Amino acid sequence: MLTVSHRKRPKLCKQLLKRIMGYLTSRSAAPGVSPLLVFLKDQASSHLVEMIIQLSHKALLRDLYKNHLKGHLVDLALHSIANFPIQRLTAASAKHTMFLKLFDELIQGVEAILAAGHMGVIVQLAESCAESGEKQEDMIQCLLRAFHCAEPGTRHVSCLPLFMSLMTYEVYYHSETAEGNIQTEVPLTSICYHGSRLVQSLAKFKERSLLLSSLRTQTPADLLTLASDPAGSHVLQALITTSSDKGRGKILKRLEVPLQGHYGNIKEKKAATT
Repeated sequence: MLTVSHRKRPKLCKQLLKRIMGYLTSRSAAPGVSPLLVFLKDQASSHLVEMIIQLSHKALLRDLYKNHLKGHLVDLALHSIANFPIQRLTAASAKHTMFLKLFDELIQGVEAILAAGHMGVIVQLAESCAESGEKQEDMIQCLLRAFHCAEPGTRHVSCLPLFMSLMTYEVYYHSETAEGNIQTEVPLTSICYHGSRLVQSLAKFKERSLLLSSLRTQTPADLLTLASDPAGSHVLQALITTSSDKGRGKILKRLEVPLQGHYGNIKEKKAATT
C-alpha cells in the first residue's frame, strides 16, 4: 500500500508515513527508551520500519534520528535484525546534511560491526560517502585502521586484497602479530561479495590513489584472478571506469599480458554465473 501510494498519491503517502510513525513511537516502552528501538529489533515490524525509512521525506527522517535513534546506531548496527533498517537509514540520509551526524556516530563502531559480520552496514556507509561526497577521507582512514594496514605506511599497498577478501593484514599474510612490516607474497585467492561491493563503492570516491597504487602492486597471476572471478571482475570494471583516460590506459596496459590467452576461460566463467 505504501509503495503504491508513494507512486500514485505522494501526498497521501506522506500522511500515512507520518501517522504510522506516530503510532509506532507512541507505544509503551521502558522509561526513557523509544518504543521504536523495540520494533527495529522485531523480525516483522522491522520490515515496516525499513519501508517507512525508504519512502520518508527529509523532515521525518530527521525526526526519526534526532528523537529516537541518536546515540543508538552502533548498537542497532550490531543487532542481527536492526542492522537492516540502519542500512536503509544510512542510504536515505546520503542526500541530506544529517548524514554527517549518522556517519560520525557509526564510524565509532566500524571494527565491532565488521567483527559481527554485518558488512552491509559498512558497504552502505561507504556508498553513502560516495553519493554525498562527504567524509570520504575519514572512511578510507577508518578502513585502513580496521584492516590493520594503516601503519606502517608501507602496508597501504596491501589495502585492495584486504578489502576484497575482508581479512585483516595479519590474517591475510599469516602474520601472528601486528608488529613489523615484513610482507610475504600471498596469492589472491579470496574475493567475497561484500568485499567486492565495498571496493566498488570506494572506487567512486574523489581520491582513489590508494586503491590504484595497490592495484599496481598486484602480480600478473593476481590480476588474472581478479579479472576471472565474478566478484573481482566488478572491482576491476569499477576501477577502470572511474579512472581518467590516462589512468584507464595504464590499467588496461597492465592487464594485456596476464589476460593474454585467457579471454575464452574468463567469458566461460562469467557465462556460468549469469
